[in-house]
Parts: sequence; C-alpha cells; structure tokens
Amino acid sequence: MKEKNKYHLQLVLALIMALPFMTARADEIADSAMDKLWGERLELDAGERGSWFKQAKYAMFIHWGLYSELAGDWKGKTYFGIGEWIMNKYLAGISVDDYRALAKDFNPVKFDAKAWVSLAKQSGMKYIVITAKHHDGFAMYGSKASSYNIVDASPFKRDPLKELADECRKQGLGFGFYYSQYQDWNEKDAYGNAWDFNPKDAQFDKYFKEKCEPQVRELVTQYGDLAVLWFDTPGKMTKEHSMALVNLVREHQPRCLINSRIGNGVGDYSSLGDMEIPPENVGGLWECVDTTNNSWSYAWYDQNWKSTKQIAKNVISVVARGGTYMLNIGPRSDGSIPVNAQESLLGAGKWIKSHAATIYGAQASPWEKAFSWGDVTVKGNKLYLHVFKWPSSGKIYLPGLSNSISEASIIGLSSQITIAKEGDWTVVNIPKIQPNDMIPVIQLNLKGELKVDHGLAFDGETPASLLSVFSKTKNCEVKQLRWMEKFGEWKHAEMVNGWSESSEVTWEVNLRKPGKYALEMTYSCDDKADFSEFEILTGLQAMTIQALDTGDRTPSKRMFGRGLLPRVRTLRLGVVEFDKAGKQKVIFKTKKGTFEGFNLKALELKKYQ
Repeated sequence: MKEKNKYHLQLVLALIMALPFMTARADEIADSAMDKLWGERLELDAGERGSWFKQAKYAMFIHWGLYSELAGDWKGKTYFGIGEWIMNKYLAGISVDDYRALAKDFNPVKFDAKAWVSLAKQSGMKYIVITAKHHDGFAMYGSKASSYNIVDASPFKRDPLKELADECRKQGLGFGFYYSQYQDWNEKDAYGNAWDFNPKDAQFDKYFKEKCEPQVRELVTQYGDLAVLWFDTPGKMTKEHSMALVNLVREHQPRCLINSRIGNGVGDYSSLGDMEIPPENVGGLWECVDTTNNSWSYAWYDQNWKSTKQIAKNVISVVARGGTYMLNIGPRSDGSIPVNAQESLLGAGKWIKSHAATIYGAQASPWEKAFSWGDVTVKGNKLYLHVFKWPSSGKIYLPGLSNSISEASIIGLSSQITIAKEGDWTVVNIPKIQPNDMIPVIQLNLKGELKVDHGLAFDGETPASLLSVFSKTKNCEVKQLRWMEKFGEWKHAEMVNGWSESSEVTWEVNLRKPGKYALEMTYSCDDKADFSEFEILTGLQAMTIQALDTGDRTPSKRMFGRGLLPRVRTLRLGVVEFDKAGKQKVIFKTKKGTFEGFNLKALELKKYQ
C-alpha cells in the first residue's frame, strides 16, 4: 500500500511539473502556422486499391460553406486571403455566435447538382471531392451528430451532398468528401479557435467521440460508394485518433482512398502542400491540390482566374511528375459557379479530351524534370512531348534517349516530323511556326524498352535551369521554403541555404556544344547577406558575383511574425564559356561576406545573343 501511494505521489508531482509544458503545447497547437498543420510528406502507395487513382489523374475539388456567403467581407471590410479562413483570428476573428448566425441566411437556391457534375465531366475530371465540414465546423449535409448543418440550421433544408453523390453515380464520376478532423472553430474541445475558447480547456477526445467520429461514420454509411475521404490539418492528432478514422473508413468503404492529411503516416496517398507542383518526379501515389484563382472558397475580389492554357499546362506538369491534379472551384453562396472558372475549365477539358492518351493513366517523364520548352509523359512505348513554348529554331533536342524512333507525329495534325541523331542527343525536327494556340503534343513511338539518361542537359538553344534540387551540396543544404503572399496563398521553392565559408553547390550538365552562354541566378537575399560574394566555376573561367538584397524579411508581418518571407528575383550574372561538349561541372562557392540570409534557387544557362 505504501509503495502504491508513493507511486501515486510521484505521478501527481510529475503531472504538476509538466503543466507548464502542456499549456505551452496547447497554445502552440491553437496558434500553429497553417502549413505545419498539414502533416509530414511521405511516399505512400495504396496497392491495388489505388489502381483507379493512377488512371484518373484529374479531379474537381469544391470549397463551399457559410464562408461563401461572406465572400471575403465582414462588417464592411474586405479580408484578402483564402475566404474559407475568414472566421479565423488571422483574418476577421469572427465569434462563434456571430458566425453561427450566418446559417439563417444561407440559401443556395441556384445549386444544381446535375450542372456541377456535368461541368466536372466536360472538363475532363474523373471524380469530385467537396467540403462536408471545413474548419468552421458547419456541416454541408444533414448530420444527426450536430444540428449545426445545412439541413437543420439554414432555410435551404436540402442535403446538397446527397444530390451530388447521386448525380456523380448517374454521370459516371467518382465522389468523395473533404472533412476537417482536427480543427473545428465552432467547438471548444476541438483545436483552432483561440479567440473564443481557452485551448488549455480543450478535451479533444470528447470532441472526437461526440462529433468527429460520428460525422465521419455518417459520411461513409449514407452516401453510397466513396472514392476518397480527404482529411485536412491533422496537427498534433495522435496515431490512435488517426487510426480510429482509418478503421471506420475501411469497415464501411474498403475501396475508398484516404489522403495523407489523416496524419501519422497512415493514409493511402500523399497530398502535397497547397498549390505545390514539384520540380522533380515524386514517387508513390500523390496529388497536387490547386485552385482556379487564389482563394479556395468564393471571394468577391479574387479575379485572378487561371486561363484554359494554364490549367492544361498544370495538369500536364503534375502528370509528368507522376501525380494527380485536383483543381478547386469556389461556388457562390447562392450555388452558382463563376463564369470565368467555368470557361477556363471547359476550355482545358476540350484540350484534355482530344489528348486523353497523354494524360489518363500516363506515367511520369523519364527525364524526371521539365524542359524549358515543355514536359513529357509516357504510356507504353510512346513518348508524348507537350510543347508549352514552341522553339523558333524548329528543333527539339532530347538528351540521353537511347531508343530509336519508329514513328513521329503531332497529335491531331498532319505536320511533317523528322528525327535525327546528334551524338547522344535525339533531334526532333518540327515546323518553325507553332501549329495551334494551345499546347501541341508530339508523339514519338519508340523501339524497344525505354532507356534515358535523366541527368541535367543544355542544348545551347533553349534555356536550362540548374535547380537546387538537382545539385550536390557541401556544407550547405537544399531546403523547401514555404511562404504566403496573401493569407493562405502558398508559394513553395527548393533553395540552398545554411551556408558557411566553405560551402559548395555543384551541378553536372551535359552540354550539346561548346561556346559562350549567358548565366543568370534566381535567388533571395536579406540585408544581412547583402554584398556577400560568391564564386562560380564553369568550363574555362571563374566568375565572382555579388549578392544584392532582394527584400527578404524575417520575421514578416505578412507571415504573422513567423519565419521568412522571401522576395525571389533573377539576376543576370554575365557570360561564361565552355570549351568542349559533354558533361561539364558548374560550381557555386561562397567567397567573402555574411552568407546567412542568402537562398539560391537556381542558376540558368541561356543562349548568348
């Protein structure tokens, strides 16, 4: 008995001593930077269950809720940034009571499930994922677990998600739900709302068992077969909580895929950072999530619509890196979809359908990166060259392709294409004038099993980007920087930083021909590293360059006092000369000054003219 009491006393003392740390952790979670809540990136593969995902390649994301009614405005003030976060303290900081009152006026009378699904289908998308509950806590379906939902709390009284699920089945599209499992700003026991509630009082397990788990059960049991359960911002959720949701989905929807933002590495496929298209091939099952303008939900001021060509280019770029592209629309609160978004989606869909073989079920580029003229996808023994920038020279140079080519053509056109070999370069001779205004695709039928040297190469005609991710580093490192322009509008760049007096970055580049070339540098720099000197070794010469302050700020009020806000610029450095073709090294070294605060994204070689 004495030993037991002694143990209890030790346990109580340990808990008392831990209280300050527990409090700090709770505050930290409630006030976490948005991107930190996404969870870690992992290489995942769902096996046979993911086979349809590998074929689909393109999907529609929909952000729609009470925030759509505000459209970026609160009490006469516009809050620039992603509209679905307007309740959060970083934007308007709307109280729970004020926000809940919005439901009484939410009446999307123009909602038409048939038209929404038809738009996705005509746009070439293969499945739809829509917000069942976002961080604001309002359910966009008839939930028995919480009366705070569109059926019970709004004058609409219909379940639009049921209508969408039924219509997707009719039109042959997959259907899935977005669900915010960790943040719920309407609930004191969930995380995220530190302006109405004290995070120290939160009992997450209570919220999880009384709202989160029951609502996920409703979603997986009442809407037929689901393609995807798309969770978001797992934050510090325990693996036990993540697994409880996984097991719930598996029990009722064994073929449904779960994304990585379930947390704790237990998803089926990886969701990259918001709006992130990677510069190099990514292994496993993964997706890029992006939006048709800047905000995910409808915002009245946001007119930065992606064009038809940009959407098609993004689809190609993601497929060429090995992923799936899920592109978002933000309907208005009345249920209508902005015309500009519809036009761009339908235009891109027309192109995608006429080039379906190059997208659906296609594999990543064997070169593992884009070219300056465009990008490549593969299917069987066919290479598809998607030409974003038509070379005025009438030639496309493919480095390191060992295969011979049995046939070459431009899809949908009768233009003459011929093939030549120039050492280890394959030369595709094309018309000097671009045959159409969109994205022409050259199909190359190969002989034998595909074999490519995917190293960096420069043809001497079109620019070659020596990105940091393709370098070898010494006493420095490549790190992904993330920052926001407007709130929630994320940018991503892999840059070299962590410099010392003996740092080096080296690229090996296959040059098609010797000669003089222009050299540029893309970087960011703060005032600490201003005037710092670096040396670049190329071929016949050494060049000393000086970094100039680009306006980086740490900390920045735009980043809420956290982290770096880079201002990236491109600087022309001068002319370099190589005396021979073949593999050459380009070396970037620290020389003199203060290097902390300097971030190198890429060097670029260009034709000197």
